[in-house]
Amino acid sequence: MIVDDFRPILISFIVLLLILSLASIFYKGKRYFYLGISVMIVSLICTVLSAKFLWDIGIIADEKNMSGDPVSFTMFLFILGLSALNFIIISFRNRPFLKEDITK
Repeated sequence: MIVDDFRPILISFIVLLLILSLASIFYKGKRYFYLGISVMIVSLICTVLSAKFLWDIGIIADEKNMSGDPVSFTMFLFILGLSALNFIIISFRNRPFLKEDITK
């Protein structure tokens, strides 16, 4: 089907977001601020582009009188979840959890 052509792009977005999630969890360098900003920007771009691809899949399926693609929709939800997870990881990464950490 024509709508299956977008799957490799969505899979590459998922792999990219997984790599960025692991990098934001395990990175201990001095320039964590720049990594956080770049992870958030890339996550936003991946989310917007995958939403555009999902919209295009719906238009193509409507024009060709076919059904939609549930696999691509599931991949979009996974991309949306990974982007939210990246935002949460970056947001709460350097926050102090104990009262002693605040006084340092």
